[in-house]
Amino acid sequence: MEPLPTLPRGEGARRARAMSLYGTQKFLFHLNRDPAVQARYRDELPALLGMPWADYIEAMREGVRRHGPVRAGIYAMTTSTDEKVAGV
Repeated sequence: MEPLPTLPRGEGARRARAMSLYGTQKFLFHLNRDPAVQARYRDELPALLGMPWADYIEAMREGVRRHGPVRAGIYAMTTSTDEKVAGV
């Protein structure tokens, strides 16, 4: 992934920092494919939600049972819902 551009300073900087919907979507698209970002969200999301790890894993399993597996991305299934994962 190429580095993000630096933001201008001074007159007109506020307008230059405004991002279009397309720009925001493109930024999120690239972020979602960065392995470091994927690992960070995978590791920190339960804490951000204030959930114990075991409850988070069970909620994810329930979502898979109810809606089916995620096919790609950081939540793609690598195990079945009845397998023990990270001690849970």
